[in-house]
Amino acid sequence: MGWLNKLGWFEYSKFPEEDVGRIITDYGKRFKVVTKDGIKTGVIAGNLLNRALDNSDLPCIGDWVKINNVSDDECVITYVLKRKNKISRKCRGRKVEEQIIAANIDYAFIIIPMDNITSKINVDKFLLICRNENITPILLLSKIDVLEDLQVIKDFKTYYKNIKIFPISTTKLIGIEKLKIYFNYNKTSVFIGPSGAGKSTLINYLAGKNIMKTNSVSGKDLRGRHTTTFKNLIILDSGGLIIDTPGLINVIPWCEDNVLEDVYDDIEDLVKMCKFRNCTHTNEPGCMVREAIKSGVISQDKFNNYIKIKKEVEYINSVHRFKGNSSTWEDIENIRKTQKEKIYRKHK
Repeated sequence: MGWLNKLGWFEYSKFPEEDVGRIITDYGKRFKVVTKDGIKTGVIAGNLLNRALDNSDLPCIGDWVKINNVSDDECVITYVLKRKNKISRKCRGRKVEEQIIAANIDYAFIIIPMDNITSKINVDKFLLICRNENITPILLLSKIDVLEDLQVIKDFKTYYKNIKIFPISTTKLIGIEKLKIYFNYNKTSVFIGPSGAGKSTLINYLAGKNIMKTNSVSGKDLRGRHTTTFKNLIILDSGGLIIDTPGLINVIPWCEDNVLEDVYDDIEDLVKMCKFRNCTHTNEPGCMVREAIKSGVISQDKFNNYIKIKKEVEYINSVHRFKGNSSTWEDIENIRKTQKEKIYRKHK
C-alpha cells in the first residue's frame, strides 16, 4: 500500500490496490491517472456516465477511482470512490448544479496578488467553501515586494483574524520557507487564485525546478494571463501534493446555509441580538448590526459582503432542495422565480 499512501490515500477500500488510481490531470473528458503500474490515460466508462445524476458524480482532479486496465498506458474509469471532501461552486450560467473544482484536500491556499488585489468578497466565498468541507484555508498575500505601503497587509490580518496569513514574494524569496511545513508526505493542497497571482511560480519554487509554465500580467489592466489551462496534481520531492487550478476569481459557493456562522460569526452573533427577529438591519430600532457598523466594530463593506453571499447561498440551496423533491426541471423552473423573489425580498 506504499504507493497509495504516497499519493494521499486516506482510507482503505474493498477494492484491491491494483484496481485503483488517483486522478492527477483533468482535461475534461480525458484524465491522467496514477496507478500501481504507472501513469495511464483514462476515460470514463459508459456505465458511470449513465449512472451519474449530474457532473458532481463524475471524476475530477484529486479523485480516487476504480479502473479497468485496457493496456499498459490506458484504462477505463468505472467508479469514483467516496470523497473525503471537495471544493465546489455553482456551475456557470443559470443552471443550479454543483461543479467540483478539486477533491480530497487537506489545505486550500487562497492566493491574493498585491499588484491586483482581489475583492475580499471573493476570498470570503472560498473560505465558506473550505469551512463547509472541513478544509484548512490559508491566505497567501503574494507579490508583496510591489507594495509601497504595508498597511494593506495589516488590513487583511485585521479582517481575517482567525485565518493563517502569509505575506510572500517569490522574486525576493520572502516568506516562502515558512510554507514548507504544509507540504509534507501524504498531504494534498490546492492552489486557488486569479490568473497572474503567482501560483505556477510558487509551485516551481517548492518543487525546486521549473515544472509549470509561467506568464506575466498584462501591462494595460494588470490582469493575469491564463498559465494553467487544465487542472494538475503535482507530487513534490518532499512527499507533498499540490493541485494547481486555472485562474478563479468570482464564484458562487456551493455550501450549506449554516456555514455563514463560521465565516461571519461576528455578524451572525449580532443578528441574534437584534430587537426584532425579522430585522432587515436598515432602520429598525434596536438593531445591533447597525450599531456595530456605526461604532466601527464591523465595517460596512464586510456587512455588504455578508448580505450578498447570504442571498446567493440561500437561493442556491432553496433551488437545490426543490430539485431533490421535483421530478422534472420544469417543476423547478415554475417555482424558481417565486423562491428567488422571496429570498431577495427578505434581505433587501
